Amino acid sequence: MAIDNENLEMVQLLIYSQVETKDALLHAINEEFVEAVELLLEHEEHHHVKGTPHSWEAIDRDIATFTPTLRP
Repeated sequence: MAIDNENLEMVQLLIYSQVETKDALLHAINEEFVEAVELLLEHEEHHHVKGTPHSWEAIDRDIATFTPTLRP
């Protein structure tokens, strides 16, 4: 909802509260919410462990909005 409403402060609060971002980056790209994309990319860069799936890859495919082949 924060991305759909382009509420950057809420996106920041959710990230700082350590809410799982799941495919939020893909949603931000889809909504063309550039500031959220930058924030989520920075978050991913700082928290991604090499050799593990990225946040958008780790989401359950049964509930995913985007296909597994889609990349940011």
